[in-house]
Amino acid sequence: MKKNTKKANNNSKARFVLDTARDRNNAAYIMMLVSCKDARLKYPTGVKIIPKSWDPSNQRAVPGLIKSINKKLEMLADLVDSYFEINIRANKPVQKEELRRHLLSKEGKEERKKIVKGDFFIGIEQLIQSAEKKLILNDGKKFSDGTIRNWRKTAATLERFLPDMSFEGITLRTYEDFIAWAGTQRVKEKYEFYSKNYIGALIKDWKSLLELSNKKGYHKNLIHRDKEFKQIGEKPKKVDLNEEEIQLLKYVEGLTSTQEIIRDRFLINLYLGLRISDFEKLTENHIDLVEETIKVSVTQKTKSSSINDLDPEIIDIIKKYNGKLPRQYHRNVVNKEIKLICKLAGINAQIEWNETRGNADVVQKKEKWKMISNHTARRSAVTNYKRMGIDDFDISNTMGVSIKTLQAHYNLSTEDESLARIRKAKLLKKGEGENGEIIIPTKEEISGIINPYVKL
Repeated sequence: MKKNTKKANNNSKARFVLDTARDRNNAAYIMMLVSCKDARLKYPTGVKIIPKSWDPSNQRAVPGLIKSINKKLEMLADLVDSYFEINIRANKPVQKEELRRHLLSKEGKEERKKIVKGDFFIGIEQLIQSAEKKLILNDGKKFSDGTIRNWRKTAATLERFLPDMSFEGITLRTYEDFIAWAGTQRVKEKYEFYSKNYIGALIKDWKSLLELSNKKGYHKNLIHRDKEFKQIGEKPKKVDLNEEEIQLLKYVEGLTSTQEIIRDRFLINLYLGLRISDFEKLTENHIDLVEETIKVSVTQKTKSSSINDLDPEIIDIIKKYNGKLPRQYHRNVVNKEIKLICKLAGINAQIEWNETRGNADVVQKKEKWKMISNHTARRSAVTNYKRMGIDDFDISNTMGVSIKTLQAHYNLSTEDESLARIRKAKLLKKGEGENGEIIIPTKEEISGIINPYVKL
């Protein structure tokens, strides 16, 4: 078989070299270099080759190997040389950008428009880097890693929406256009459209970045403070675990040793209802076995104290671990494993709700175990306290949460459960019978109509 021994034309204006970057297979792109009147053009050929298959002296693939590569290189070299000949006859110097556009046209490629990044993104990147280096602080402390991740995600989304966004150019029209654009975007290709709450979270971060950058002197645009420049959203679907489901979780079988530790730690917070940031730092030092209380002196979010009763269930778990608390795994591990644990426990009721995705109302359905997370423990504790009839003021003091926040976000009692509490209150109040006698209902009479989880 005759080998392809054609050598590169030494008189050609085009030279070919391997790019210094390598992919995971150690292959490199072949680049074409052409010296023009104003500058050297570095043109990507679009083909890769493994270095050992490249002949640098001939600037071609090793003879006999990958003929299509050499064919492509010869074609590009011919295009360059013919373009030079035409310009020489016209007594016209060859300019770098003109040659590049000529090659793209001959290859049938569209020229990429060079987009100048807006000063908004340049400024926000500087802001984020300063936050990472603790050069700017949030009330005297470092911005959390989660906050900074959200900022980067929001900045990337805004750059896809309007690459040349500038601080001073942001108006209410920009805000309205962003909402309209975001309604057409999908979480991932072939996945669902952005939800209304997801778009609202992006707007919230956008407003925060505009406010912080304004305070740092990056701009003087205060449009983000306009009442029309608001975070949009709808009430999200939340779930809690009632007493029956907690018992299912407590006695579930078939767990791994890691899952059992995660389950036991999660059970503790189902009774305490601490914020995740506080619960992750909970140690034996916070426990008073004599007073049977758990006290967190300074909560991370509100800087207030939190004290709670030490349930017998918590004491049993501490005894199980020889006077220690179960190990606290990373929250991402807990969020993943607690779903699987709840699935094994049979917490699989079908949850259905409506939400806005894109520009349409859609019905969402999920099995309950898929919606359980770290935060479910706090929400469940509050809701179960309400089911017991405990006053909002006492829950607020115990949980370290305002009554306003408590009523708006944490109480997931159903209408039936609220009605049961009202009926209980009425039964406990002294009333008169048909003959005017005083009637005080017994516990048995009350238990027949109130929620079965209410402790009497």
